[in-house]
Amino acid sequence: MVGCVAILIDPPNWPAHGTLFSHLVSDVSVVELHAFAAHHDLPGRAFDRDHYDVPVARYAGLVASGATEVSSRELLARLVASGLRRRKVPPGDAPRPRGCHDGAPADRSASATIGPTLTTTPRTTSR
Repeated sequence: MVGCVAILIDPPNWPAHGTLFSHLVSDVSVVELHAFAAHHDLPGRAFDRDHYDVPVARYAGLVASGATEVSSRELLARLVASGLRRRKVPPGDAPRPRGCHDGAPADRSASATIGPTLTTTPRTTSR
């Protein structure tokens, strides 16, 4: 265990990629969560907004190293109570791009284009 951290892990109940996954969170700080994950060689790609997705094969080792086993319901409640919960924004709730006010269509004229226009050239191969 790295220092005094409150690292929580729920049971491996989430199926994906041919295995089951747990969620690893901190109810203290994301910095401590990242430190715990780095200490246990969890890849950065396993981090998703506010938790690490952990395959079942890593579960026992993380618990033995200090992660506290809790139910999925308790994990979520403690994450929310800590203020560290970062919900996924549904596509319809995403912030609108600047310039789209009160449902008015965005300016799509050539003068509104940002950046260069890209063109592709056919690739030639030589043998």
